[in-house]
Amino acid sequence: MPLIMLVGIPCSGKSSRADEIANHFKTSKDLKGQVIIVRDEELVTDIHQAYKDSFNEKQMRGKVKAAVERALTKDDVVIVDSLNYIKGFRYELYCIARSLRTPHCVVYCDVNLNEHSFIWNKDKLSSKYQEDFLTGMLQRMEVPSEKSRWDCPLFRLTPDQKTPLEEIEDEMLRPKKTIKPNTATLPIHLSENTLMYELDKITTEIVQLLVDSKSLHMPGEEITLPTSYALSKEQITKHKLKLPGISVGMQQLRKLRTQFVKMCQMHPPETKQKIVTGFVDYLNEHA
Repeated sequence: MPLIMLVGIPCSGKSSRADEIANHFKTSKDLKGQVIIVRDEELVTDIHQAYKDSFNEKQMRGKVKAAVERALTKDDVVIVDSLNYIKGFRYELYCIARSLRTPHCVVYCDVNLNEHSFIWNKDKLSSKYQEDFLTGMLQRMEVPSEKSRWDCPLFRLTPDQKTPLEEIEDEMLRPKKTIKPNTATLPIHLSENTLMYELDKITTEIVQLLVDSKSLHMPGEEITLPTSYALSKEQITKHKLKLPGISVGMQQLRKLRTQFVKMCQMHPPETKQKIVTGFVDYLNEHA
C-alpha cells in the first residue's frame, strides 16, 4: 500500500500533518491493512545529535530507510515523518515503493522560519530545538519539485492551508494510473550484438551509483537498485548493492568492472537482469 513522505524542517507542522493524514486513512473504507508512521523521534533519542554531522546523518537515513523497508507491504499505508530534505534519499524511498508497485506521494510543509518555526519552537513545553539547528536544516533543504518524478504527486502546504486529505486518499488508495511494468522494463533476452552495449552501459551505471551513494550512506549499508532494471521483488530483496569501504575508490571499482565484463564475454548472460544481479553479486563479494 502507499508510501507518504512528509518533507520539512522541525517545527514546520510536519508531525501534526502526519497524524492528521494517519487518522483520516484509518477511517477509509478502502484501507486493507494498518497505518504505520515512521518517525525520527522513535528511531533516535536526540534529534540534534542525529543530524549533527554527515556521519550521523547517514546513520539516521539508514535507520529511516530500514524502517520503511520493514513496514511497507501491499496492504499497509506507511507515513514517513522525517526531515527527508535530501532529494537523493527521497529517490531511494521512491524506488522502494516502485519495487512493490505501490503508489507514493510527497507532502512538503513549507514554512517561514521567523514567522512560524521560531515562534512554534518557543511555544513548545519541552524538547525545544536550537535556533541555529532550525536555520541549518532550512539551508540544507532540497525543496521537492513537480519536475522530479520521485517527488510527485506533490502536495506543497503552507501553514494557512488545510491538509487535502481527500485528495491524498484518492491519489494513494484510488490511483488513476496502475503501477505496472511496460515493454521497456520487461526482461529482454540479449542478442550477441547488444550484449557488449548492455554490459558496458549497466556496469558503468552501477559503478556510478556506488560513487554517488557514498555521500548518502555509510560503508556496508545496502542500496536498493533502480526500478529501471525491471527486477522482480525477490531479486530486489536478494541482490542489494553493498557500499564498499572508504578505501575502495573509483580506480578499483573500474578494475572490478573490467574483470566482470571479461568474465561475461566467456559466459554471456541471457538477459539484462542477469547482468545486473551478476554484477551486484560480484561487487558485493570483491569490493
